[in-house]
Parts: sequence; structure tokens; C-alpha cells
Amino acid sequence: VERRAEPPEPEPELVEVCVAAKDLPVGTVITPEEIAKQVTRARIPKDSVAEGVVTDDAQLHDVRLSRPVRKGQTFRSQDLL
Repeated sequence: VERRAEPPEPEPELVEVCVAAKDLPVGTVITPEEIAKQVTRARIPKDSVAEGVVTDDAQLHDVRLSRPVRKGQTFRSQDLL
């Protein structure tokens, strides 16, 4: 009996999102001068991106965090003051 290979699963569409480069406590102010130390980017499946997740570094300039953001977590627009 010849077995046919299953077609490979399609690769999920990935999008780049902004994530914390290190643990950031509540009240942290993200400035253009410090953003390289505080924020990095990650590629995650598009269908797992929650509403309001920040995808553009410019959205993080001169904002204060209203909640702590752990290393690797995404930033959400509702968490920015």
C-alpha cells in the first residue's frame, strides 16, 4: 500500500509587533532616546495578534505604561498613557 504524503500545512502569515526588551514596571516612560533599550520586535502569527497590539515603534514614543510589561510581552494601545 502506497502512502501519500499529506500536503504540508501552510505557513501562518506573520506580522511584526513591538515587545518589551526587558521587564518594564508600571509608570515607565518610553522615550525616543531609550526605545532601543526598552523595545524590540517579534514576528508572531497574524491570527494570534490581539486587538490594540502595537506594531509601530512610533506609537511608543513619549508614552507612560499603565501596567507592567514583562520581557517579550506585547504592548497594547490601552496600556499606554
